[in-house]
Amino acid sequence: MNLLFGTLKLKNTKEGFTLVELLWVTSFIFVVLMAAFFIAETGFNVSRATNAGLQAQSDARLVQRLIARYLRQAKSLDSAKVTDYNLGFFAEADGDETSPEYFEIRLENTNLIFSRDGNNQVLSTIVRNAVENQPVFTYYDRQGRVITDVSRRPGDTRSIQITVITDLNPESDPPPYVLTTLIKLRNFIY
Repeated sequence: MNLLFGTLKLKNTKEGFTLVELLWVTSFIFVVLMAAFFIAETGFNVSRATNAGLQAQSDARLVQRLIARYLRQAKSLDSAKVTDYNLGFFAEADGDETSPEYFEIRLENTNLIFSRDGNNQVLSTIVRNAVENQPVFTYYDRQGRVITDVSRRPGDTRSIQITVITDLNPESDPPPYVLTTLIKLRNFIY
């Protein structure tokens, strides 16, 4: 460039980044962020599935503990309510020794309902026995044989197996949780 006092040369300095360099860095950051997001999402899904499994196990254990507590004190079974999904019985639970209380445990769809003297309480809403076609209650005689004849169950039952299948979300993992326990009727009046 010519100026009044002479020629001034412009210096061609290369400072900053070119558009191509900026695109490469932006693409690289995008790929790294997508990978981090994918890893985080996978971790959240695993955590969610683990929590669902733990909730199902917790529900099953709570249900079985409560049923076993009262069933071990059973004096007699209600002959009208000894099915695979319903159990009615009399037990001395309050310690007054005057008259036994009436208990009923029944499965309605996926709701397991506990009733004490007519007061209903939903124990769990995720019991899948009926859906899986598995009985909640299996009745055994003195020799340990399964009693399939419903009319024999009230008089011949000496132990009851409780099987609870729970699943918080049947559409996804984890698979259903199955918990089984056998209760011997130790206070039963024969």
